[in-house]
Amino acid sequence: MLEAYGFEKNDMGEGESYYSLRLSDDSYCDLAFIDGDRNGYLEVCLFPYEDFFPVRYEHELLAMYKGITGKDLVAKNA
Repeated sequence: MLEAYGFEKNDMGEGESYYSLRLSDDSYCDLAFIDGDRNGYLEVCLFPYEDFFPVRYEHELLAMYKGITGKDLVAKNA
């Protein structure tokens, strides 16, 4: 799903990875899956701000993106 929205997968080794989306020349959004509870969640880190936000649902990610950029995050296949 993340790749459909334009996020690129980055391998960290040992079977772990994170996803990154460039928001502008000097800012980007990184997502990592955190298995902290029975359902897990995505942890979103915004750079250069270095703020972290837990995201459990797709609509939360879409709302956060729109709040930051003022634009809708649209899947490439849509």
